[in-house]
Formats: sequence, structure tokens, C-alpha cells
Amino acid sequence: MPNLPRWHEVSVGGRAIGFVVLAALACGILVSISPISLVLAGRASTSLRSDARRAGTERRTNTTRTLLVVGEFALALPLLLGAGLLLRSFLRLQRVDPGFDPTGAVVARVTLPTARYPDYPSAHRFWRQLEERAAGIPGVVAAGLSSELPPNETGNVNNFNLVDHPVPEGGAEPNSPWLGVTAGYFGALGVPLLEGRLFSIADSGPAPPVVVVSSAWARRYFPGEQAVGRQLISGGC
Repeated sequence: MPNLPRWHEVSVGGRAIGFVVLAALACGILVSISPISLVLAGRASTSLRSDARRAGTERRTNTTRTLLVVGEFALALPLLLGAGLLLRSFLRLQRVDPGFDPTGAVVARVTLPTARYPDYPSAHRFWRQLEERAAGIPGVVAAGLSSELPPNETGNVNNFNLVDHPVPEGGAEPNSPWLGVTAGYFGALGVPLLEGRLFSIADSGPAPPVVVVSSAWARRYFPGEQAVGRQLISGGC
């Protein structure tokens, strides 16, 4: 279960339990109708001693059995197809490259109390010391901080405008999820660098803001062009 995404959100609700109970009762009632009708029909045929009545009962019995078999196959076929498609989708998801390697990664969530860390400098010192101490633990290869945890948590979605390819006047600006990370984040998650450079400690504080984008983002907004060194305006013009 821990290998499944968002497994901690899975639970059995009251509606699901109620549906299962009602379905079981309905199935029991439907299955019991046929034997009861056969018993009643058999008693009537015995009391009347009529060959014609017995023949009619047998025909009704065969028809009922045929309908039950057909209904069973009709209900089982969609379930079988759905299970096959679900398994196929699961196997395809297992082969998708998420862009990072979570093998051996350990995640911890930390929330700072605003009363003790009321401003940016105090919070910045805490995060920097936390990352340095975590990286110094024996056996730790890399340590980094992030505002969100991939792949389900995509951060805040913010619009932006490209300096080289600005949006026409009155047009809708593109938007993309943004995550705040430290320099050690990429090494901790095994995110490979394809072009350009990663963050460094010099990029924090009053330094000019820089971004690291994915290859899919670069192909979308700079098709056939070099994305390294381009400029964008966060939040639009």
C-alpha cells in the first residue's frame, strides 16, 4: 500500500458498506425467487397430476435458467473488461518515468510556528540549518527542501508571460504550477539536469530570481529553441 499514490486518503465509507449490504440482500432475494417459484409450481403439478402442467413447468424452468445464465454473463462481461482495462492502465503507469527517482528517499513534513519565526530572515536561517544538518547525517547522500511533494502536489498555479514570446494584448496568459525548492532538492530526488544549471545558495535572498523548468515545459513554450537563458515575468506584465 505505501507504494500507491495517495494511499493514506483511501478509506471505507458508510455509503460503500451500505451499498454492499443492499446488493447482498438484493442478490439473495433474486436468487431465492426462482427456487421458490419452482417449488410452488411443482406442488401444483403434483396435486393436479397433469402432464400438460408439468410440461409447462419444465419449459418455464428452462427459460428461467437460460435467462439467469444470460444475465450472469451480461453482468460479468463489463466487469471483466473493466478489470482488464484497469490492470492495463496500472501497468502503463508503472512504466511512466516521473522525472525523479524516489528510491531510498525519506520525506518529513515540517511546519514553522509563526510566533517563533515571524519574518523571512528567521525562517530562512531555520530552513538553511535544517538542510545542512540533514545532509550531514551519516548515510544521507543528499538533502533538500521543497514546498510541495511530487508527483501529486503540484504547488501553486501561477500565470506568467514570456519576454521573447509575449501574449498578445487582451490574450490569456499561460499558467503553470510553481514549487519553491532549495539547491539540494534535485540531488535528493535524483532529478537529472539536462541543460543549464541548478540552483545554488547564491540564488536565495536578494539575488535575482531564477527558475528551473522541465523538458516538457521547454518543448511547449520554446519548441525547437533553446530555453536556457530566457526570461519570463511571474504573475504577468
